Amino acid sequence: IYKKSSNISKKNFLLLSRYSGEKKRSIVELINLKNGKKVHEWSPNFDNINKKSKLSKEIINFKRDHNNSRYQMIHPYLMDDGSLFYHSIYYSPLVKIDICSKFISNLDMFTHHSIEADEDGLWTPITYLPSKNNPGLDENKGIGKTFFYDDGILKVNFKNEKLFEKSLIEILVENKLSHLIFGGKDPSRDPIHLNDIQPVLIDGEYYKKGDIFLSFRNMSMIMLYRPKTNKIIWYKQFPWELQHDVDILDDNRISIFNNNRLRNKFDKDVEHNNLIIYDFKKDKIDYVLKKKFKEYDIKTIGEGLADIYSDGSVFIEESNFGRILMLNKNGEKLWEYINRSRENNKLYRLNWSRIINLDIKKFKKELDKNNECKI
Repeated sequence: IYKKSSNISKKNFLLLSRYSGEKKRSIVELINLKNGKKVHEWSPNFDNINKKSKLSKEIINFKRDHNNSRYQMIHPYLMDDGSLFYHSIYYSPLVKIDICSKFISNLDMFTHHSIEADEDGLWTPITYLPSKNNPGLDENKGIGKTFFYDDGILKVNFKNEKLFEKSLIEILVENKLSHLIFGGKDPSRDPIHLNDIQPVLIDGEYYKKGDIFLSFRNMSMIMLYRPKTNKIIWYKQFPWELQHDVDILDDNRISIFNNNRLRNKFDKDVEHNNLIIYDFKKDKIDYVLKKKFKEYDIKTIGEGLADIYSDGSVFIEESNFGRILMLNKNGEKLWEYINRSRENNKLYRLNWSRIINLDIKKFKKELDKNNECKI
């Protein structure tokens, strides 16, 4: 990380989730952005933690897909006491570990993608396997089985106890919008592909505290849902395409990290990503630093995220290619991180990092109680 200058309030720590080319495993590091130094590292024993799950081994292959060398700690969420929530990218329990990476609890559901907080808990996508609402697309293949992905939303409290869950197919059916999935098209086993849940923390004219924004990758759709009333308030498809990461900027604007892929061959010649702001009041789309995305060759095929700060600076993770950029409002680089191994010079992926507020005195106090896990 190199740093010139940055003005992002008191958010001076990077919670860096990455695959370490040296350690050959997924780790999470807390980085002090004032000096670029590592404050702490989490490196749990995934094999031992996986043994605590009672999820069907016919559906999830822990030994093959989620072992110590293949697990991906996706979008970890840090608590003030140093405990950490995480799951893998596809279909694994939601796990909570302590500041020393020791197991605290797991929630045995098929969780995946984003982990975002409101005042009393965390939201994360889930998938019901086998599905609760099965259109007959499950299929036996040899000794295995292919399932229909019945995506849903899950909220837990900070003790990792379930507070709320709901199938998205049920939400769409109950809001008379089932045609968005079953509209005469060829059937898909993964029609929604929920990749982000963003809770609304403020009241505004267009959305209320307690609402959630949802990002449906495979529908190129952003949706606003009100759990209290089970009502879909708003939805929009395009101009974002196979997007990730919807964020709330203020009481009438949201931002969307746009992978911008639909016009291209699925795995080749990816156009540059871009960052879109949608203004509800003006019903208008604006692009943020669009030329800079091309100049810096930002084009993660999947995943990726971006945050816009009040001073106009932008944090971007190019997940597939192991790069983070922090740009000022004019698009100049404030700092850059590249997840390149010092051993073999290869790039390794990032797993959805974030810049955070942190009470560092409280955090170090917790570390002092646990001398055995200091770096």
